[in-house]
Amino acid sequence: MIYQNGSTGAYYGIHLGNPSSSPTIRNNTIVQNVNEGIRFVGASNKKPVILNSIVYYNGGVVPLVGLNPDAVAYNCCITDCNEVNSNFNDEPGFAYTTEPNNLPVVGNYHLAYDSPCVDTGDSNEYTDELDLDGEPRVDGTLVDRGGDEAYSCDQNLTEDDIFNPQDWNADGLVNMEEFVVFSSAWLTEDPNEAFDSRCDLDNDDDVDLADLRIFCDPNNWLWKACWEQSLCEMYGTYGMMGMGGESVLVLGEAAVTMTVPMASTAPLEPETLTEKSIAEQLLTLKDCAEFLEKIWLEDPTIQQEIDPDDWQKFIDSIYDSAVELKTQLNQLK
Repeated sequence: MIYQNGSTGAYYGIHLGNPSSSPTIRNNTIVQNVNEGIRFVGASNKKPVILNSIVYYNGGVVPLVGLNPDAVAYNCCITDCNEVNSNFNDEPGFAYTTEPNNLPVVGNYHLAYDSPCVDTGDSNEYTDELDLDGEPRVDGTLVDRGGDEAYSCDQNLTEDDIFNPQDWNADGLVNMEEFVVFSSAWLTEDPNEAFDSRCDLDNDDDVDLADLRIFCDPNNWLWKACWEQSLCEMYGTYGMMGMGGESVLVLGEAAVTMTVPMASTAPLEPETLTEKSIAEQLLTLKDCAEFLEKIWLEDPTIQQEIDPDDWQKFIDSIYDSAVELKTQLNQLK
């Protein structure tokens, strides 16, 4: 991974100044450097061979200086290159990008599951090398272009193996760091200076119980990318075992069973409110509240990140909602 060299000045991804022999550059992801991805100065017979690499999103007028990609690059993804030697100039397709220009999140250059770089490299002589996560190459039919090999947890590569929209800091985990963001946005709405649209998980312009249900869904909470699994197992305080609509969240030595409805998490329309649906919402609130209180008591990190008064208001609002639901339930009986 060769990225973000320099802020100003003559900084390149790789600068080859009069090499004594023709070097080989292979399986690199060279992105977001202040100037060109690769700069070469030297004799014409000492130019490098570039294999299975990504050279994209760099500064400068061209991706390569002193080099013609048609003559030195093979099986690469290079900005504005001619599509010869199995090179292409399509965007590499990273899993985590930022708006508005769809640029990759700095430092996270894992390929998306549907990236054109997946399984399109040349696997000759690369099988004994490792990717940026220390994983073997090749996984799938062919080696992937660049420094990352897109891995699946179960040999069937899908988006969920690599990306989760609630992984807001792009570290391959949905954990307390995201929860700190969510709780800070609790009960805000648009328009509001404090409104964080990332936390509006049901897209209804506010952050409320419906969003909490989605956030706590077993498919989201404690999600971990396949490339992060070993790290999560090494450092994670929490583990998760899911089965159907019920998941066991292990917190330190204790465990709490949290039943989360797996049907639609959209807010219930007034005409669909029934005794059963209200009872289900009450159960969800009870489980969420117990789960959140256990987090607060057993995780000192969150006690440092969130003001105790704000946290108490957060919990109180959940119980207030439960009281409202109980009132509705009594009215239906």
